[in-house]
Amino acid sequence: MLQLDVNISKKEKESILAWIKSQGNLGRRTFGISIADWNKSSEYTGQDESNSISICGIISFVDELKPTTKDVVERAKSLGVRIIVLTGDDPVIAGAVASEAGIIENREDVLTGAEFDNLSNDEKISIVKRLNVFARVSPKQKFEIIKLLQESYLVGFLGEGINDAPALKIANVSLVVESASDIARETSDIVLLKHDLGVIIDGIVEGRKAFAKTVTYIRATILSNFGNFFAMAFASFIIPYLPMLAVQILTVNLISDFPMISISTDNVSIKDLKNPKNYNTKEIIIIALLLGVVSTMFDFIMFGIFQRFGEGVLQTSWFVGSIATELVLLFSIRTNKVFFKASARPSNTIIILSVVALLITLALPFTGIGVSLLHFVRPSLAHLGILLLIVLGYFLTTEFVKHLYYRFIERNQN
Repeated sequence: MLQLDVNISKKEKESILAWIKSQGNLGRRTFGISIADWNKSSEYTGQDESNSISICGIISFVDELKPTTKDVVERAKSLGVRIIVLTGDDPVIAGAVASEAGIIENREDVLTGAEFDNLSNDEKISIVKRLNVFARVSPKQKFEIIKLLQESYLVGFLGEGINDAPALKIANVSLVVESASDIARETSDIVLLKHDLGVIIDGIVEGRKAFAKTVTYIRATILSNFGNFFAMAFASFIIPYLPMLAVQILTVNLISDFPMISISTDNVSIKDLKNPKNYNTKEIIIIALLLGVVSTMFDFIMFGIFQRFGEGVLQTSWFVGSIATELVLLFSIRTNKVFFKASARPSNTIIILSVVALLITLALPFTGIGVSLLHFVRPSLAHLGILLLIVLGYFLTTEFVKHLYYRFIERNQN
């Protein structure tokens, strides 16, 4: 509260207050410099302050935004991330700074802590979903706002002071800068070593990339194992020998792991980065069942074609076919779209390791180790040609089934 000398006229007071407000609209903070006559021999009281204080001048200063702030805010919006300001600053200053940063369009869209307290619970729930700037808020009000936001969102909170500890404690992810108070640092989940909001946005992007790649890995492993499991189980009742020996199964897992581990290097489409995702167990199970049935069907096609040539030919052919189908499945399942329409191409690492795995698979039955240790039979060119057609048919079928499934999902969502 600004206190002016009693000898200043009303007009002068209004002029000073108007200037202070104009500085606030520019995002500048102000403070006054004053002098007072005070007899040190007497006790200083509030009456002395109101009667003897004289204003010498008022200084305005600005804490400029970082040059990257606007770009970071735009990046956040493109990722579906809301940036909400909870501050103890004056609402005029808060609105001006938030408007300059691009957080709000209208600098008047600011709610004070006092106004927030006067709202009903339903009104509070509505207002925290609509407004992005709250000024003159207390630690208790910050706590309450975050609590309300958590009913609809996952909330990250960035603070630094002792008063931010309650909000940091309740946030889904709490962050502080390196220079934050000890209590804030102890309460936080993450300590930022760089004073830049862009670090948080970069972390969100990397987190979403990791999530997308993890889901791809889960899908690929479940689908391939689902099909092979049922094919192995049913084939054991039909033919009088194992369709694949234990050592051959272990070799399949070893070779197919080469491209699987490279999923961490894969490129992620922009669409997968735009919005936060949750693990959709239902979607993973359904697509696993659908494509697992396709995998089992093509395994039986291989059994039907090669079992009449004998035990060794069937085992060798299924070994080559199993790895080849797992490799093409990885390229199919990494995107919800048709393979050639994927917005992000496979990483070079995935391509290289997949080619290496395929070459090892094709070469192994022709080596001494493959024949003596793994009990393979050298396949003829005709058998390899049949396998090529089966793998191509498998890839086209999985793409077709995947396309139908996600098209059905999109229609239901719309």
